[in-house]
Amino acid sequence: MDRDTRARIAFAVGRVVSGTTKIGIYDHAERRHRILSGTCSRETIQVYDHHAATHIGGVGDGVNFRLYDHARGAHLTLTLNGTAFSGHDHGSGHHFSGIAHGAAIQFYDHGDDSWSHYTA
Repeated sequence: MDRDTRARIAFAVGRVVSGTTKIGIYDHAERRHRILSGTCSRETIQVYDHHAATHIGGVGDGVNFRLYDHARGAHLTLTLNGTAFSGHDHGSGHHFSGIAHGAAIQFYDHGDDSWSHYTA
């Protein structure tokens, strides 16, 4: 999964889990603030990436979400379990997982075998 997609998903998780309404997310690896906005709730996720001019969106039942990444033309699944999350990126064929601690989101990409850290 590419860095942009990870950041968009982390933003959505941060919004749904912590309820934050802040614009954007800080990407610690890239040492920059990403301008993201959108509507994220237990029923719907719509994230717009202002830099890339694209979005991820979809619907869910409060736990399981079916998302579509318009930038890559790829489907994703996302499951929320309290502050933990997991999912599958059908575009790359790999799983991802992580946890949200308040405004901090730790994201593990199983395909890249790497951690990414964000602050909402």
